[in-house]
Amino acid sequence: MRQIWTPFIVLLIAGPMELAAQCTTSNATSCDCPDGSSNCDLLPDMTTSWYAALNYLSGPTEEVGRVYVTSSTPNIGYGPLEVRGVDLNGYRRFVCGIDTFLVYDPSASQQFACPNGGTAKQLTTQRIFHKNGRQ
Repeated sequence: MRQIWTPFIVLLIAGPMELAAQCTTSNATSCDCPDGSSNCDLLPDMTTSWYAALNYLSGPTEEVGRVYVTSSTPNIGYGPLEVRGVDLNGYRRFVCGIDTFLVYDPSASQQFACPNGGTAKQLTTQRIFHKNGRQ
């Protein structure tokens, strides 16, 4: 039996399309404010993926005295997460015990060691983006 193929064409009629740029740190046009306004702080909201925590790499594992958990951290907030080790003035902050040290290092290239030989913990700065108007 011989088959005959007939072209089948579907025409889609659509109304005007609205195109929007992706919400970025340099273009807030398509960023949304939680309350629907056009003037707000665009805060990130980091969470954990429970699915990834339970399933990635066969889920949590335990070895002698240690528990290993692997997960992913989606950002479900309205703004990007940007964390820096250097503030806008070029300073880095370190904590040694109960003391905080301010180090001028705009390139973040210097090594820092606590004067008492302890382990330094670095304080970070989070940048918050703000939408003001349509841009």
